[in-house]
Amino acid sequence: MEQQQNILRNIWRADIYATLALGFDFPNRSNLETMRAVARDTLGTVFTSAELGILLEKLTREFCSYEELEPVYHRLFSTQMLCLPFEASYHLVERGAVLADITGFYQAFAQKPVAGQGPPDAIKMELGFMSVLCLKEAQAEQESLHQERLITSDAERKFLEDHLGRWTQAFSDRLLLVATHDFYQLIANLLKEWLKLECERFKITPDLLRYPQPHETERSVACCGQTAMGRPV
Repeated sequence: MEQQQNILRNIWRADIYATLALGFDFPNRSNLETMRAVARDTLGTVFTSAELGILLEKLTREFCSYEELEPVYHRLFSTQMLCLPFEASYHLVERGAVLADITGFYQAFAQKPVAGQGPPDAIKMELGFMSVLCLKEAQAEQESLHQERLITSDAERKFLEDHLGRWTQAFSDRLLLVATHDFYQLIANLLKEWLKLECERFKITPDLLRYPQPHETERSVACCGQTAMGRPV
């Protein structure tokens, strides 16, 4: 019974991470429909906190179109970059060192960059990676691979503590400040609540990064190798 509960919990965790990753991907009909479907499926699960349940229920009722989200997405994350979606932008160190460490995590679990999906430190990439780790942990649990399960769980904890858990609070707070559309307000709150629960689950307190100041933002965007239109230089 406990083994089955652990498997279901990690599949559910993978779904939440994947849903959040879709929320920060370029909006399209498929992404929005998948997010609503996952939210419906996870409602009422024994693993859901009260606040998380409220946010997931709101997501099931979010029926905005991808057409109305496209210009909002560009303003936030592409053309105007009102909210920087790259982890390295939040560090006061060379971007290469941050990317190298993140890429090391990906390579350790045979995750290769996909052309056109953005840099490895993009919010959607890091959330997607955590989704993969949760599925790998569920698979190891199902096959009774104790050592593999421990290795995967430890990687989740370290990635949260060293990367995803460090910058997403500042990212979410910034998104709540600048996003005018209800959809991105909802996704920002969902991200904050979910990562709070995940850090509590692993009993970790990441060293939080702050949102870059204006002069740092200019440096960060330049370091990302992007033009003002969000395309690679």
